[in-house]
Amino acid sequence: MGQKDYTQRDFLEYNDVFADILNTLIFDGEKIVSEKELISLNRTSSYQGRDNAPRIQERDVVRFWDQKRIRVAFFGMEAQSRVDYHMPLRILGYDGATYRDELNKYQDNTDKNAIYPCITLVLYFGEQKWQGPRSLKECFDKTLYPSALETYISDYKINVVDVATLSLKTIDKFTSDFKTIAEYFYQTRHQQTWFQPSSREVSHPHELSALLSELTQNTNWLYLEDTLKDEDNKMSNDLLAKMMARSNEKAREEGREEGISIGLEKGRGEGREEGREENREEVLLNMLRDN
Repeated sequence: MGQKDYTQRDFLEYNDVFADILNTLIFDGEKIVSEKELISLNRTSSYQGRDNAPRIQERDVVRFWDQKRIRVAFFGMEAQSRVDYHMPLRILGYDGATYRDELNKYQDNTDKNAIYPCITLVLYFGEQKWQGPRSLKECFDKTLYPSALETYISDYKINVVDVATLSLKTIDKFTSDFKTIAEYFYQTRHQQTWFQPSSREVSHPHELSALLSELTQNTNWLYLEDTLKDEDNKMSNDLLAKMMARSNEKAREEGREEGISIGLEKGRGEGREEGREENREEVLLNMLRDN
């Protein structure tokens, strides 16, 4: 996993963020899932590799939802910052491993209620709309097999959420720190030059600032955590302006240092050129003296 993968996973690991995403995207903002009902599970499962050796596959975030009306539901979230054209195969492998575990556990149980559903959401953080496959069949080149087989090929759809394309109506329903992430991508996609987050309390400033820094490749966001500590974790436009002013000062300082470095390098280059010119003159004078 790269650094970006770790920051995404660390952010989504918080139950308040996880529950907020489920409530907003699946239940249209209703507070159906409580963070206290989410149970953390092992992210890893195994499969057989091409060399017949066992291999480990790892999800980003996994939770059981233990709720009275629904016995148990299983959710997985896969955070993506680039389009993965094999994503349906990956999700099918993850979900298949979950159902295989259920089959091994309940194979002697005739009670169908013992089996619970597995639901996976793919959170896509790319600035451009997801252009990859959203189902297993979309991964296939249909020119390679007869069309008569189409009816017999089982399909498997995946649930991709384009974070950058979420509507303002949907974004307003978020209540966790994920709202700041969604607001940033929405405003970036609509080419707003100044990010204006809604005024709200930030629960996880370290993970939020680290994720924004990795997603945008802008280290200025790392100032957000220290700034929030001075403002009782309140996110506001004034606070953002203060944070950006500090980061801009850092950028100017880095610019001055870079300018000094460039100036020194330019000076050394001019000195080398003058040295070469003086050397040429000396050679020519010697040649004249020697006729």
